[in-house]
Amino acid sequence: MKKYVFLIFTLIFMFQTVLFANEGVRNQDPKDNKGVQEKSDTIIEIPIRDIDDIPIPSMMKIDKNNTFLFEAKGIKVGILTYKGRVDSYSLAEAIKNNMDSEKWRLINALTFKKTINLNFAKGDRTCNVFIEEGWIYTNLEVRVGVISTN
Repeated sequence: MKKYVFLIFTLIFMFQTVLFANEGVRNQDPKDNKGVQEKSDTIIEIPIRDIDDIPIPSMMKIDKNNTFLFEAKGIKVGILTYKGRVDSYSLAEAIKNNMDSEKWRLINALTFKKTINLNFAKGDRTCNVFIEEGWIYTNLEVRVGVISTN
C-alpha cells in the first residue's frame, strides 16, 4: 500500500514539474523577443500599492483580483490578499517580527488547524492578518481598518 501512495505522489510531482517547466517555454515567442524593450516603454501598468507600514515578505505575491484598497485623507484601509509557497508558521513569525519593527503592537494570536490569525494595533488603526496553509500555496489576507471613536 505504501508503494502505491509513494508512486502516486511521485507521479503528481513529476506532472507539476513538467507543467511548470513547459509554461515558461510556451510563454516565450522568438519573434517577440526583439520588441520587448520597445513595448516595455509604452505599456504602463498601475500596480496595487501596499500600505506603507505593513511589511509583507517578498516571497508572497499579491492577488490583485481579491485586493481592495481605499485611501482618504492620508489613511489607507482595505483588504490585501497574497499567496506564496511558504510555511505558514514561518510566515507568521516573519510578519510578527516585521510588524514589531514598524511599531505595530500584537494584540493576540490564534491558531486553529492550518489557520493562523494575528491581530495588531497601531495608533487609531487595526490590522488583522489571516494565514491559511493549503496544499500548494499559503494564502495571506491582511485587513486594515480604523478604530471607531464613539
